[in-house]
Formats: sequence, structure tokens, C-alpha cells
Amino acid sequence: MKRLLARLVAAATYEHGVQKVGARATHVCVALGVSGAILAGCSGEDSSTAEQSLSPEIYAAYLEQISNMYEVADPPSVDIVRVVNPDEQLDLIAGCMQEEGWPATAVKDGGLQYQNIPEQKSAINESFYACFAQYPLAEEFLAVGPDHYEELYDYFVNEVKPCLEGQGIAISDPPSFESWLAVAEQDEGKHWDPTVEIPDSADFQALQEICPQNPP
Repeated sequence: MKRLLARLVAAATYEHGVQKVGARATHVCVALGVSGAILAGCSGEDSSTAEQSLSPEIYAAYLEQISNMYEVADPPSVDIVRVVNPDEQLDLIAGCMQEEGWPATAVKDGGLQYQNIPEQKSAINESFYACFAQYPLAEEFLAVGPDHYEELYDYFVNEVKPCLEGQGIAISDPPSFESWLAVAEQDEGKHWDPTVEIPDSADFQALQEICPQNPP
């Protein structure tokens, strides 16, 4: 299954200065017609598969989503450096952010950790926008259809939630599929996602291995 863009971008959080892009993907993705969060069934394909094309329409939708996510009202023009796959994107974004002047940015626990400076939020967000724009995911990881929403919802409810609960993590009850879909289609990363409820004190990487956040 293709990863929902919102699960990789739009569903990012900033708790304690950690943007859990990947903890949540995850950015529900551009359903063009739909987290781009993004979200996203991030398969571990070889990085050579990142030589894929990215259509202007899907890239435009991707840019719109990350500009909304990072509240960049007047996005700058950014050239694509390389189209990438999910396995390499976060490392590239971290390097890009360091070059943009944010040296504390690093990949940690499946997400991007950075120094959260409230008075510099706009500047940080503009840098995140520029970096994600330079290293967009390949189209095969962004273009999803309606069937993928139902598959993701079912996976969250029937696989991820009980798995995390089995590890002692308290997870809230899911909304109905119809309610969940209505929120997911807004592309704002506010849809119900059991992985978002993993506490900061938990070992996210270990939980990822036990309870993968994305369908196989």
C-alpha cells in the first residue's frame, strides 16, 4: 500500500520540540482528491526506486499541503533537488534544515527532532516547507485512491490499536469510518491515528517494530 502523505508531513506534531513526521506519516496523503499527510504504507523499497517521476499535478498538491501544514502563506519558489522514497526522506530533510541554519535538526525515534523556538516559528516553518519541497516523495508514495482510506482505517482499528494496547498503551476509541474519512479528507492531519497517542516516554522505535504504523 502506498503511504499517505499526511502521515509523513501533515500529521507532524511538535510536542517537546520533536516533529514526529513518521511517528504520524506519515502525513493522510494527497488523495488528489484527498494527511497528500500525509501520511503512506511506507514500503522498504531500494532507494534506486526513487528515480520515479512526479507529475506536476501531484507535486502541486503536495506543495499546497505542506504550505498549509507549516502555515506558509506565501510559499517561495523552490527547485526539486531529488525525488526520494520514504526510507531516505527524513535524513535528507534533516541535512537540508541544517543547511538552512537549524543545526539542531536530527532524525530521532522515527521523526525529526529540532529546537522549538516559538519566536522563530515562522522562519522554521518556512525552512521545513523549502526542504520538503526540495525532496518530495516519489509519486508512487503520494498518489492514493479512496480504497486506501478504508484499508488504512481498518488497519488502525483492527491491527494497530489492539497491538499498542497489548503493549500497555491506552488508545482512545475510534470514530466511525464516515466521521474519520470526513476529517482525513481535509488534509490537516487531525484524523484519528492510534500512533499519535503513543506517549513521549515510550520507545517509539521498538513499538514500530512490534506494531508497524503502516499496512504491509
